[in-house]
Amino acid sequence: MAFVYIGNTALSVQGPVSGKAYRFDRPGARLEVDPRDRILLASLRQLRQVL
Repeated sequence: MAFVYIGNTALSVQGPVSGKAYRFDRPGARLEVDPRDRILLASLRQLRQVL
């Protein structure tokens, strides 16, 4: 499961279930994330889930 960052600078998020730190370092950055953290990441307007 992946998310892409559509914000303007950078974004750091800690997964609430996995505890993993996710760092989107630039606009367009794409990261694979733990599926258990999907609900939080999907709620952030700067992130879009991608297939």
